[in-house]
Amino acid sequence: MISPGPASWQGPLADRTNQQANGPATPALKSLQGQAPLVYLARVPARGVADEPTYELAAFDDGTLVYEGHRCVKVGGIVLTHLGADDVTRLKDLLATLCTGLDTTSGDELCDDAATVRISCSNGQQIQSGSDHCRKTNEAQSQHVDALVSALGQQLDLASWLGEPTRRQACTPGARDLSPHELVRTVRPGLADAGPLGR
Repeated sequence: MISPGPASWQGPLADRTNQQANGPATPALKSLQGQAPLVYLARVPARGVADEPTYELAAFDDGTLVYEGHRCVKVGGIVLTHLGADDVTRLKDLLATLCTGLDTTSGDELCDDAATVRISCSNGQQIQSGSDHCRKTNEAQSQHVDALVSALGQQLDLASWLGEPTRRQACTPGARDLSPHELVRTVRPGLADAGPLGR
């Protein structure tokens, strides 16, 4: 006798299994899976450029800070650290000021310059997303994103992971990725894959 209902490869149990399989392998990230971080930043080089850093960064409400260096960075792979309460407060204050008025469009506008930076952040009231897509025609948006990325870089000491250009690894065209893309499997779906950033 065949029991009614979905086959063993369908239904909620299969969905949960697939989500676990697609989730982060790093134990410290599993409890953060599906959360919206305070800030999520992804950067790729401009088209045809190999010697610019490719990385992701996310800071969560509990103080967890995750950096993933992909290519042309001093520190490749995943770095997990923890921000103190004062650092989290300073980060929230920064985002309350700068994480406003970002363009939440999908990036479908046609232009010569593809996005190199995509950022999603919470200003305490809502999640804002933006990119430097169409930098030449949307100069104000690009400058806003640049200012936010620069302020985050200073506050979170991003330069220590990116390093000076002469200290970076995996910068040659076709160099292998140094990181397993754990952040895209951790942050809430839609934040990591929003916009036209390619992998």
